[in-house]
Amino acid sequence: MASLSSLPVDIDAVMAIGYDEWLLQMMNRTTEPTVVSWMVDQGYSQMQTQTRHYVGSDVGDVAISRQILLSANPVRMRVALALSEYFCPNSDPMGWYINFGAAYFWDLLVGHAFGNFRDLLEAVTLSPLMGECLNMNDSRRADTTGRVPDENYAREIMQLFTIGLLQLNLDGTPVLGGDGRQVETYTNADVNGLAHVFTGWEDDYRPTRLVVIPEDPTTSNGRASHEFAVVPMRHFPQHHSPEEKRFLSATIAANTDGPTSLRVALDTLFQHPNVGPFFCKQMIQRLVTSNPSPAYVARIAAKFNNNGAGVRGDLGAVFSEILLDPDALNHANREQSSFGKLREPMLRFYQWARTCATETTRAKWGVRLRMGNGAFGLGQLPLRSPTVFNFFRPGYTPPSSNLGGRGLSAPEFQITTDTTVCGYGNTMESLIRKGFESFVNEDVYATGIYQDPPKRYDQADFSEMMPLADQPDRLLDYLNLVLCAGRLGTLSRSIIRQAVLEITALTPDDQRVYPGITLQQKKVHLAVFMVMISPDYVVQK
Repeated sequence: MASLSSLPVDIDAVMAIGYDEWLLQMMNRTTEPTVVSWMVDQGYSQMQTQTRHYVGSDVGDVAISRQILLSANPVRMRVALALSEYFCPNSDPMGWYINFGAAYFWDLLVGHAFGNFRDLLEAVTLSPLMGECLNMNDSRRADTTGRVPDENYAREIMQLFTIGLLQLNLDGTPVLGGDGRQVETYTNADVNGLAHVFTGWEDDYRPTRLVVIPEDPTTSNGRASHEFAVVPMRHFPQHHSPEEKRFLSATIAANTDGPTSLRVALDTLFQHPNVGPFFCKQMIQRLVTSNPSPAYVARIAAKFNNNGAGVRGDLGAVFSEILLDPDALNHANREQSSFGKLREPMLRFYQWARTCATETTRAKWGVRLRMGNGAFGLGQLPLRSPTVFNFFRPGYTPPSSNLGGRGLSAPEFQITTDTTVCGYGNTMESLIRKGFESFVNEDVYATGIYQDPPKRYDQADFSEMMPLADQPDRLLDYLNLVLCAGRLGTLSRSIIRQAVLEITALTPDDQRVYPGITLQQKKVHLAVFMVMISPDYVVQK
C-alpha cells in the first residue's frame, strides 16, 4: 500500500522498527534531484541542429519512470503516483515541450507530496502543463471582439481538484436537502466568476528564454527554450478582468489585482468543507481500497481539516493516517470481498522491475510512450491519462458485474478489457523472458532523421530465485512473499507449481526466440509470469 515493492530486506526493516517509525523515516528521507535537473544534465534542453527541435516527445516519460524505478524514496513516489491520478493534466497540448512540461509537473507532485494541499493546489494551477491543458494559459479579460474568459479551468478546479459536484458530509456521503435530493456544490454563475479570476496568466516567454534557431541568428526567429515549461505562469495585469467577481461564498472587489484575486479564490476553495472528504476518499481508493467505509473516510477527512496542531491540509499527516488507519491494517479485511483494489498495470510493472532487476539494469531501461498502449503495453504511464478525468473514474462499476447491486465501485476495472488484459500479459511475458529495451540518449533523433535506433535489451536479474528453480515450493514461497504479500491461494499455487514441474527440457522455439536461455531460467520465468497474472496478485488486499 505504501511503497512500490517489498524485498526481504525491506520487510525486515519494517518488522524491526514497526509501521509508524518506518513510515516516518521513509517520509522524512531527503528529496532526490528533480526529473527536470536530470533531463538538463543529459542535454535534453539543447536544440537538435538538424531538426531545429528538441528531442522526441517521450523523453519525459523515460525520465519520470526512471526516477520511479531507481528512487530511494518509494513512499514519496507511490504518493506522487496517487496524486497524479487526482491532478490529471492531459499533456498533448504542449507539443514538443511535453518533455519538460510533464517533468516539471511530476516534480511538483513529488516535492509537495508531504507538504500542504493549499501549496500544491497553487503550484498545479500555475504550472504550464495544466495551463495548456485546461486553457488557463492566455485566458484574457472580455473585450469588444466578443472574447470572454475561458471557463475550462474554473470548472475543473472545482469539479475535479477541490470540491466535486455534490456537497458532502465529513464521511464522504452526499448531503441531502429538505426534499431528500443531493445538493450541488456550485452553479454556472460560480464557474463564470472564477473564470474571471483566472485571467491574465500566461506562459513565461521572455527574450532571455528564447533559443536562437541554428543558421538563423535572429532573436525574433528564435524558438522558446525549455525554461518556460519549468517555471510558474506569469501574470500580465493588462489581460486581467477588472470586474467584481463572485463565486461560492466569496466576493472579490473590482480592480483587485490578479495575484490577489488568485489567492482569494484558492483560499476559498481550500477552506470549503468538501475538500477533505472529496480528496481523502480518492487517496484511500488509490492506496488502500476501492470502497472505504464512511468511518474510514471521516477519520482521514478530519485529519485533513486539522492535523492535531491546528493545520489544515497537511498531506504528510493525511497520508500517514490513510496508511496507518485501523481499516488499512486490519488483517480481517483481507478476507472481505468488498475490501482491497485492483492493482493498476503500471504499479504491477514498477513492482516487478524493482523486485526482479538490479538498479544498474533498471537505469538502462527506457519506459517509452508506446508502453502506455493498452493493446501492446501497460495501457498506462504516469501523467498520460487521456483526459483530466484520469484513466478511470472513482465511482466506476463494471456494468457486467454484481458490484452495482451491492453499491460497490471498482475504478481500475474501467481500463480492464479483453484488449488490455492481453496487452498486459503479453508485455510482461516479453519483459520477463527477453528483458527491457535499453534507452540511450544519443540514439534519439541524434542525426536529425526520424528513425528508431537499433534495439538493445537488458534482462532482469533473477539470481535470487535461480537456486530455487528446481524447488518449486520454495520458489513459490519467495514469490508469494515479495509479490503477493502472502496471498497466493492454494488453487493458484497448485496450478503454477504443476506448470513449473512440467518443464523438463528446452524446446527449439525457446532457443530460437531466447538465445542462451537455460532450463532453470525458463522455470523461474514461467513462475514469475504466472504469479503476476494470477488474481491473487492483481488484486491488492
